[in-house]
Amino acid sequence: DLKGSIFKPSPDFVDIAGYMVAVAVTDGRIVIKGANVPKIVDGLINWFELFGLRVERKRQDLVVSLARPLKINLKGSEIPLAAPGLPKLSPRPWPGFPVDVIPVMATLACKTKGRFLLQNWMYESGLEFARELSSLGADIYISDPQRVIIHGPVTFKGGEVMPPQVIQAAKAIFLAALADEAETTIHGVSILQRRYPDIFREYRKLGAKIEKVGREIR
Repeated sequence: DLKGSIFKPSPDFVDIAGYMVAVAVTDGRIVIKGANVPKIVDGLINWFELFGLRVERKRQDLVVSLARPLKINLKGSEIPLAAPGLPKLSPRPWPGFPVDVIPVMATLACKTKGRFLLQNWMYESGLEFARELSSLGADIYISDPQRVIIHGPVTFKGGEVMPPQVIQAAKAIFLAALADEAETTIHGVSILQRRYPDIFREYRKLGAKIEKVGREIR
């Protein structure tokens, strides 16, 4: 017979990473409630601290802010290099770096001083959204469909974009649109709302300026 039990779901590392990138590219500060679960966030925190974020653990929560201007700290770190002075990030099976966080890391790299290589070997066209970031002002060299080299920092100039119908790629574009004062129109946001139905309301509460265009944004 089935018996009753108490179950507490773990926080979503993809959501946590998105909030951390938002803090980094806007120089903000947020408290992520209930996110201090070491087995979920320790690997992410290690990477974000290399970029210059400060992550404080306060009981069950994480307090995230920018400790210094965004620049990857290679000194004394074990970050892999694709070439001298060229740090590299590629996904690994859990508990390695999650593939669904790779897109928002591209947005972070655009605002970070220096060069950074992103590789997504798990999906043949997993980095196609780099073209949309480039149209907003990113300095990205597309080596092949699975590898891009990003040179930052840049100031996003805004514009109109249609991200691929991939949820995390759309989120990467959305976070890039928040990073600078330029106005950006993102078409086809229903793919983003499929995974995050309240994302625009949540980010408005955090200070983002988001206006409805058509019927998609709530």
